Amino acid sequence: MTLTAVVSVAGNLLANMISTSRLTYSMAHQSLIPGKLGKNGLGRVHPRYATPHISVIVLGVFAGVLALSGSFVWLAIASVLARLVVYAMCVVVLIKAQRQLTHSPNIIKRAMPWIALLVCIWSVTQSATNAWLFLVAELLVGAVLYIACSRSAAK
Repeated sequence: MTLTAVVSVAGNLLANMISTSRLTYSMAHQSLIPGKLGKNGLGRVHPRYATPHISVIVLGVFAGVLALSGSFVWLAIASVLARLVVYAMCVVVLIKAQRQLTHSPNIIKRAMPWIALLVCIWSVTQSATNAWLFLVAELLVGAVLYIACSRSAAK
């Protein structure tokens, strides 16, 4: 059972590293990550492997520090909480897109996003205060880093 959990978590973390590194790479190329950290940092591509290697390394170090700094359980809960918030936003966008359709989908197709939204809301309300505090702290650190980088890029 332990081996299965380790393989599952490792696979999830590796898939997350691949997708998140592509996200930060794209953000760098859209100038959403300012300064030297942007196109010259997270936006650089390895000449041989054609991967955003700086982004992969930075995210790997960050994930390693977080994993070693505290209990894995509350880190996992905070990760799930962040994903649920993103999923809920996607469902809201889907509901809005369905309203703009010229043809109205059947009642089941219209009800499914609402059910998904209710499940997300219910799941988020089950989260511990520590998970919320960790998520808010992550957002604050990200905002401070963004402001610091954009001020240095403006100079």
